[in-house]
Amino acid sequence: MKARIAAIAALLACSLVVTAPALRAAHSERVDLSVTDANIRDVLTFLAQQARVNLVMTEAVRGKVTVYLEDVRVDHAMDVILRVGGFVSVTRRGILVVMTRQEQARFW
Repeated sequence: MKARIAAIAALLACSLVVTAPALRAAHSERVDLSVTDANIRDVLTFLAQQARVNLVMTEAVRGKVTVYLEDVRVDHAMDVILRVGGFVSVTRRGILVVMTRQEQARFW
């Protein structure tokens, strides 16, 4: 499993908050992830797929992220990446919605 995750992470690297209850409840699946200057949307999508969590991101979720994580729970990885990027998440009807703090204050 780790080899598969590392291979997917390598592909992401080449092409390239707040932890919601849905993510915490979904899994304590552990991942290894190493990417440099990766699109944050790709990294968040990858983590959501590993946790089997439905994910929606607003258009404002943009940027690059460099991550090296080894044997980390998916929910912890997502939490740190969201916080570093200045993003937050809200769970609505089992869907993790990622947005900026400004969007959360305005719409949620």
